[in-house]
Amino acid sequence: MFDQPTVDAVRAHPASLKIEAAVLFAVIEIESNGRTSELIKGRKEPLINWEGHYFDQRLTGDERDQARRKGLASPRAGTIKNPTSQVKRWMLLDASRINKQAAFESASYGIGQVVGARWQMLGFKDVAGLVAKARESVAGWSAPMG
Repeated sequence: MFDQPTVDAVRAHPASLKIEAAVLFAVIEIESNGRTSELIKGRKEPLINWEGHYFDQRLTGDERDQARRKGLASPRAGTIKNPTSQVKRWMLLDASRINKQAAFESASYGIGQVVGARWQMLGFKDVAGLVAKARESVAGWSAPMG
């Protein structure tokens, strides 16, 4: 079901989380449908979800208006639908042309689907650090921490 790097990463986390590996595997299977990454522009990337309501909350004025016009932001959760293709979801990060920090804070990364806005709570010095960790390996995708 999962490749060896995924199995190794998952087996490394349960002790620190105080749960059984089987429970973590079950959650990952349900949340990711057994997939832990996607090939995007020749690079293995974590699965992401775009959170248009987070983007909307982080913008003001002209930036918010532009993002709403482009269908990237909405004040209501779930209004901005994620494309089925991970390639197209990664393309939504072109929202960084409007506001880079807001865009990276507005995606959820990896099999743990940690939203970028949580970077400070997780001990990163900035959102770029969280994103780099999430992109590093399946271990970063499962539980990014600074």
